[in-house]
Amino acid sequence: MSVHKIGVISDTHNMIRPEVAEILKDCELVIHAGDVTTDKVLNELNNLNEIIAVQGNCDRELSDRLPKDKTLDLFGKKVYIIHDKSKIGLKSIPADIIIYGHSHVYDFFNEENKIWLNPGSCGPRRFGKPASMALLFIDPENNTVDVEKIDLTDQNVKKN
Repeated sequence: MSVHKIGVISDTHNMIRPEVAEILKDCELVIHAGDVTTDKVLNELNNLNEIIAVQGNCDRELSDRLPKDKTLDLFGKKVYIIHDKSKIGLKSIPADIIIYGHSHVYDFFNEENKIWLNPGSCGPRRFGKPASMALLFIDPENNTVDVEKIDLTDQNVKKN
């Protein structure tokens, strides 16, 4: 078996940066944690790669096509995707990896053997926050998950 590379993005807000498109082409799958905004961008992402997306608060145009949240099995890991982490509430999430967006701020932590990941926003820079995305590397053979942050503001790559 090999290591699986998954692109993780959020808050594109009707924009696909050329550098993001280039990175996503090399992934096996793309996870979008909401605020795609338009059908045009969703189609553009689908043309790049297989995409799994959830509905964000700005996805009114796509509300009938995107679920509010989604759970999937991905290379031996259970992944839960939601746009706004605050909507999880106090319920226990039976997942190994929890992916969310909304804040436009990259966030990564491992708590009680669960990875929590917000890739930040890779759309237009808003609220003075940097643009970023993430890559997940899932190795089923060794039962490991690595996360790589990609800072799109100045194209620096930082490994967690």
